[in-house]
Amino acid sequence: MINGNGQAWWDGFSGAEILDPNNKYYRPILFLTDNATNIEVNGLHLKDSPCWTNFFVRTRNVVFDDVYISAVSTNASVRSPLLIPLSTPNPPEILTRAQSLPKNTDGFDSYNVDGLTVLNTRVNVGDDCFSPKPNTTNILVRNLWCNGTHGVSMGSIGQYPGVKDFISNAHLENITLLNGENGARLKAWAGPSVGYGYISNITYKDIHVENTDHPIVLDQCYFNIPAATCAAYPSNVNITGVRFLNVHGTSSGKEGRVVADLTCSPGATCNGIHLEDINITSPKGAAQVVCDNIEGDIGVPCIPGSEAA
Repeated sequence: MINGNGQAWWDGFSGAEILDPNNKYYRPILFLTDNATNIEVNGLHLKDSPCWTNFFVRTRNVVFDDVYISAVSTNASVRSPLLIPLSTPNPPEILTRAQSLPKNTDGFDSYNVDGLTVLNTRVNVGDDCFSPKPNTTNILVRNLWCNGTHGVSMGSIGQYPGVKDFISNAHLENITLLNGENGARLKAWAGPSVGYGYISNITYKDIHVENTDHPIVLDQCYFNIPAATCAAYPSNVNITGVRFLNVHGTSSGKEGRVVADLTCSPGATCNGIHLEDINITSPKGAAQVVCDNIEGDIGVPCIPGSEAA
């Protein structure tokens, strides 16, 4: 086991955001490679990382097999007494800070990586289960279990002005996603000062979701950018050749009847998007698939987001 003793870091970071330009609370990464080749990790438990759990930079041929990643808070709350006279017997208490949850504890992140393989791995963290970042290619994920995560994502990319990013050639198969915010997701930035690039040749196959808010997502207005800003300054990340094959299970119903939301930016090209054998139910009623600005037939009936219930 490698124990990052993350609780103290999560407590200190409570209420902050990693992308806030005023944030000065920097947290370490548990396992990092830089300028490395032929990395193999087997049978390891990575526990309670302060921030990202694994980050691979300028690295070739990484293989993780039979790994367990966890980040679970033990801090239910922090309380302090009210400002009342000292003579008051048994002074009441008020909650001053909510639970210090794990924040940004992604299972896997990468930057400038060729060859990233994750096999037979379990991830129980409060952020992305698997999330390759810019310029990652030749990705294989098989037999991955994720609980309480933000899903298995491509990206985000296109964040920095004038910079070209890409993610390509990914095959993700036999993945279980439980009790999470997202399932299979593609994410790119929009706004007045962003970059450009592409996501291409991505296959999600045999994906099981349970109680997941957004089982299938194509999001080109990432990170809470206002919709009006994304409309005025759309993403320039093209998304092509993406397949979702045999995705089944249940949504949480948080997005009503919508179980797949494929919303392409008007500033980008989205084509070759294909869904097949999609069997996801919603507790809110008959499942709906949203497709906006997608070129061509996606393989299943879909509706504009304006008609979703």
